[in-house]
Amino acid sequence: MVALASVEEIDFLDLRQMILDSHCQNLLVIGDRGKSTLVDKMVGIVGNSTGFRVNARFMQTIVCPRALLTRLLDQPERQLALRFPPRDRAIPIEIQVAKREFLTRARRRGLRGRLHLAQKLIVSSAPNVLLALSLASATILVGGAAFILYVLCIWSFKEVIEPGWVTTSGILGLTAAFLGLLGLGMSTGMQKMIDLLGNEDNDEVLEEIGKVNVYAGISADLNIQYEPGSTAEAMAKRAEYLDDPA
Repeated sequence: MVALASVEEIDFLDLRQMILDSHCQNLLVIGDRGKSTLVDKMVGIVGNSTGFRVNARFMQTIVCPRALLTRLLDQPERQLALRFPPRDRAIPIEIQVAKREFLTRARRRGLRGRLHLAQKLIVSSAPNVLLALSLASATILVGGAAFILYVLCIWSFKEVIEPGWVTTSGILGLTAAFLGLLGLGMSTGMQKMIDLLGNEDNDEVLEEIGKVNVYAGISADLNIQYEPGSTAEAMAKRAEYLDDPA
């Protein structure tokens, strides 16, 4: 069981009860300040696209079992995951509301801290923004290609056309198709880079603390002699020994 607590919040939360609830129910227990401002609500709206359970009322004190803590640390955005758990059914949470005195006695968060948090959430929502950009770029690409096809059909089958309409419309269609293709390529490439960087394994051995050979003295203890060779040679030697033990 791991408890991450803020010194300024301990006096207003029942930390023992949070630890007990987390241990008995195997879930995360997060402190709740009990009141939010308009800026906090705006931060929550921004955080809905990040994949985390963003709630500006959440406090910095959190209690979680060791297994769930490992899940949080496996997230690419570890700092945000420890503050706002991911939207995952495998990570259940419970809220403990702080005492009423917290709103009057605790130090209030400044506008700078809220804006810094909002900036972090916006940066963390980059995969979703790139996904929306990919869809928009693909739509523009298809629309530009369709408009070019429309211009070609008008130029081929219509006898009377306004002077300059074909060239102007063709240039607009080509520009739209090119920009859509450019945006689609850049957004999908950046998504691929994020996926490659985010799927790194963290289970490699960083340092070997000790080296113990369990079988170091087993040959001497059991009076065993080992001679390298094939199985046939070993059987032949055994047969010679049985025929002539001397």
